[in-house]
Amino acid sequence: MTREWAAVVVAYDSGPLLLDCVRSLLGDDSAGEPPEVVVVDNFVSSKPAESVAQIEAEFPSVSVIRPGANLGYARAANLGIAATKAAIVAVINPDAILVRGSAAGVVDRFESEPTLGALGPKIREADGAIYPSARMVPSNIDALGHALFGSIKPNNKATRRYRELDCDPEVARSVDWVSGAAL
Repeated sequence: MTREWAAVVVAYDSGPLLLDCVRSLLGDDSAGEPPEVVVVDNFVSSKPAESVAQIEAEFPSVSVIRPGANLGYARAANLGIAATKAAIVAVINPDAILVRGSAAGVVDRFESEPTLGALGPKIREADGAIYPSARMVPSNIDALGHALFGSIKPNNKATRRYRELDCDPEVARSVDWVSGAAL
């Protein structure tokens, strides 16, 4: 059976965070059923990472791919995507937790906008703050200003423009890129 959506998680010795991530994915059936889940284990060792072994034991429906080398994030994500049959594929960091019910919104958005190529969902930090995960490519001046002053004066004009801090995170908009934490 082909599921409507899939989630690919690239792991590298992610520990219990990976388990929490997979549990949250499998616990969200708001899009009709939980996603097909693929874990790409980028950790190279003579024995699998404990969390990956636990996922295999606890969740036999989860596909685990061990490429035998650390492919890097993008290649590992592409390997996981190629292993799915779903039309909608989310790439999720192992330290991300899917809020129950949010899958339906993502799937609905793709179904209502067939030309949509990628979607960056709202990302919340552990303390509940919204992470500015969608941005435009910065101008050279904004890139330089952010690089020079972003860590010492986070509210400077260049950083505000670069991180699009004045945009309403509740309103969908076209952007140049979104965070790879959840894509």
